[in-house]
Amino acid sequence: ADDSLSMDACEILMREVGETNADVVSAPYWVRDGDSIWRSDRNSVSSRSTTRLQDLLSARRNSMLPGRAIRSNLIAKLGTIEESWLPHEDMRATFRLFAQPLSVSNVNSPIYLYDKSCSQITREFTRSHLRGFELALDDYLQVISTHEDETALRTALSRGVLSYVRVFADRCDDLEVLAELRQVASS
Repeated sequence: ADDSLSMDACEILMREVGETNADVVSAPYWVRDGDSIWRSDRNSVSSRSTTRLQDLLSARRNSMLPGRAIRSNLIAKLGTIEESWLPHEDMRATFRLFAQPLSVSNVNSPIYLYDKSCSQITREFTRSHLRGFELALDDYLQVISTHEDETALRTALSRGVLSYVRVFADRCDDLEVLAELRQVASS
């Protein structure tokens, strides 16, 4: 497995929920890449709705679900995530979650280890990854089109797409998928 939680992860998150009554509590995480380990604060969440969405869309903040406590009633409001078996389903779920009115809190203790060297799902970029990314973009655009800060969110999405395309292109061995990625990113 490429992901693991610390032994006290649930306790830390639930204590913060109890103290703050937050809808979502996020924690920093450790990243391991080979022999290097570092702390990432990319899981932190803004209390401002527009900033929260801009951070996700621009890829400044992480869309991973691990390392967060989320109220179950909010998860029920996400609706059906079509083709949820595809990679990048967390991008879609997190964005739908963060588009809702939320109270949020961030803890300071890293509780999650993301081991890049063992990562099976994100090591490569295939046609199914492309389809998952395409569905995420569709979700993003649907929410953005009705948001009061549509222009700011579209700008953030443009930056994020460029960032994702760079990462995905490095992981892709299939020229046809790369061409399709370019087409999806430019539309």
